[in-house]
Amino acid sequence: MLSSIEGFVGDEHQRWLKIAGGPKAEVLDATVQTLTLSPSSIAVEMGCFVGYTAIRLGWRFGCRAKAAVTPESWRRPSSVSAEFDAIHVCIARHHIDMARLSEHAEVWPGHVPWITPRFVELFGELGVGFVFMDHKGTRFHLDLADCRSLRAFAAGAHLLCDNVLKPGAPEYLWAHHRSSRTRSPSVPSGCPAALPLGSAVVWMLHEFMEPEAEDWMSLLDCT
Repeated sequence: MLSSIEGFVGDEHQRWLKIAGGPKAEVLDATVQTLTLSPSSIAVEMGCFVGYTAIRLGWRFGCRAKAAVTPESWRRPSSVSAEFDAIHVCIARHHIDMARLSEHAEVWPGHVPWITPRFVELFGELGVGFVFMDHKGTRFHLDLADCRSLRAFAAGAHLLCDNVLKPGAPEYLWAHHRSSRTRSPSVPSGCPAALPLGSAVVWMLHEFMEPEAEDWMSLLDCT
């Protein structure tokens, strides 16, 4: 399913469909693989669009849940995506169904600030192990603050933000990436190392199928 979506975007006339593919997908996969979390921790995506990253998160975190073989992993999704646009919700759910990951990935309709409390209501405090923000850069710092105030983050939880250069997330970058522990490497080769407590990193890379279009991804240790 991921290859089908990537193939659609590969047509030069379909570049309007923006997905976190190519080097961005490599960063996301490598980040998830380096996390040391409880198998019961869930992944949260803020901004689902057509379900490309939701499929990837359901696949990665679904494997972790299967390995745990606990009753909790049978009754709950491994990842939850929030999407405001109802049409995008329908498309994303259809893609997840086609990928046969409906038991691991869910898409919830609604505005992110309204959905965030539900994460704690259903999965408890300290239940979110990974968050991928790709919805609205001017809200990244606000939605991070909401998650922290609700005590949603599990120990060792990480936040990965996309499009922090374009369209941009200036307040988030200023608030969480101005310490001396922040690093700004170029495109990573191999898996990113685990972040020290409270540290942050910014990667400079290009958009999927657009090598001339630079963007940044931000990774933050939330604990």
